[in-house]
Amino acid sequence: AMENIAAVTFNEMAFVQRQPSSRHERERRASTILHEMAHMWFGNLVTHHWWNGMWLNESFATQMAAMAELATTEFDDTWHGFFTDGKQAAYLEDSRITTHPVEIPVNSTIDFFLVFDDITYEKGASVLKQLAHYVGEENYRLGVSDYLKANAYSNTELTDFIAFQSQASGKDIEAWADEWLYQAGFNTLEAQAECVDGELRELKIIQTAPPEHPTLRHHQVDVALYAAGDDGSLLSPTVLPMSIAGAETRVALPQGLACPVLINPNHEDWTLAQIKLDAQSLQTLQGQLAKIPEPLARSMFLQALHDRVMTGAAPLASYLDLAMNLVQTEPVIRIQQQLSASVIETLRMMLRLQPETDAALASRLPLLEEIFLQQAAGDSSSDLKRSGLNTFLAIAGSETGLATLQDLLDGSRQIPGIAITPDLRWQILIRLAEHGQFNTEALLAAESAADNSDYAKKMLLTAQAARPAAANKTLWLAELKSPESLTGMSRQRAVLAGMFPANQTALQQQVLDLILQSLPVLSHKVDPYFMTSYVEGLLPPMCNPESVEKMRAAVVQTADQLDNTALRFLREAHQADEQCLALRSVQ
Repeated sequence: AMENIAAVTFNEMAFVQRQPSSRHERERRASTILHEMAHMWFGNLVTHHWWNGMWLNESFATQMAAMAELATTEFDDTWHGFFTDGKQAAYLEDSRITTHPVEIPVNSTIDFFLVFDDITYEKGASVLKQLAHYVGEENYRLGVSDYLKANAYSNTELTDFIAFQSQASGKDIEAWADEWLYQAGFNTLEAQAECVDGELRELKIIQTAPPEHPTLRHHQVDVALYAAGDDGSLLSPTVLPMSIAGAETRVALPQGLACPVLINPNHEDWTLAQIKLDAQSLQTLQGQLAKIPEPLARSMFLQALHDRVMTGAAPLASYLDLAMNLVQTEPVIRIQQQLSASVIETLRMMLRLQPETDAALASRLPLLEEIFLQQAAGDSSSDLKRSGLNTFLAIAGSETGLATLQDLLDGSRQIPGIAITPDLRWQILIRLAEHGQFNTEALLAAESAADNSDYAKKMLLTAQAARPAAANKTLWLAELKSPESLTGMSRQRAVLAGMFPANQTALQQQVLDLILQSLPVLSHKVDPYFMTSYVEGLLPPMCNPESVEKMRAAVVQTADQLDNTALRFLREAHQADEQCLALRSVQ
């Protein structure tokens, strides 16, 4: 979507479905509409002076969209969704080698693309959420209101916004702003408890930061302490509001608290800080995760467990085992969606790490396919059924799973309560094309003849690009190097979406030299939006020493030949490949 004064335009392919919309699609549509409406105030009524202030417009609109969703729509767990989606995008972006402060100088309009990212949107919105909690919700509202009234139809700097927040709250926000807005990186919080005879005697919150971005921040948080009942089950938590500052903060404790078996130092997710699980909490979660009473807390602990395997603290397959159990009992659709997304991400990483993960995939993939297919066929809500089907379509790759896709396509198998619509048929065809299955070319030709929509034309490009043959990849790379032959960014992105699925890293490796050689050629002659999609689409991790070395060399040798946008995404691709390679040793 794009906001203009009193008018918003939308990409209808992204927001209009030819089938009943899923919960995720409905929420994304509502969030985008509300986000763009918020720009009528932040962005149009009051406008940033220059591109360095763009983050405040986008972050505020993201924050306001969440608050408006909560107040006016069916999505009464919006902040939960903000954690599972927005916050995780912020952490990922802020962990990259190219991270930057929220507020950063922008030298020219073209350099705006260097800061048009999830720090501008999701991290900024996360910081504003913490600011509202830090100064108090009503003080925050008054500060925003006074700022808009005083600066209507004019331009502002960040210092203007901070001044009105200080005035409304009576707090000096400048030091807070320096920590949060002018320094890159994020913190990790870990609880350390000392108990005597079953009673909690001391509790410390340890704050850390990565060496390259060592800022320790002030955090206004709630700390949740979960004790175990006589039968071993988790009791409702004791919640202690507190301010964290520096490397170690001691928590003021009331008398007589039972020794906790599980601690969340960021209960309700008020601040931007990942949680690190202490040994006792990690042990408790192995058997008690499903029994944590609050959905958001359950979700936060689940994310912490997923973070551990994605950073190599445990094998990826161990997370799949946890997820397989939880997905069959979890009652909350938001957590089911989180489970689906994390299972898809984990499986894709395991595909990239073959052959080390071959045995783990062979024993688990058919089970996961069946679990999500049963979820789709079950008699639960339509949203959960759609979630199950979408997950199955995204992971199907075993011999049985691919045969099921074919059966769904030709109608020999049905899923109760779900019609296989034209859009779903294209998803199935793309998945089959990725695996070179079932005379794909004939199936694509037949489907194209039956569906002449613009959506179908783009999905055909994705499916054609996905076919697993080196000659096919070389052909489409040649097309992409002459973007004028694929008129329109949406058609170019459709091709890029199919080029290198996770099961085709060997093919990607074969044409890696062609991709890297094309970067200097394209860098200064194509739109930065295309260059962003080109590098991200063609260089997902390959996870082997050769690809890591080739990208390292490309960063060094072509740095002075690439524009800033291309160089940024090439550096990120190299970092992601290095991190993926490091996972091989722990599978």
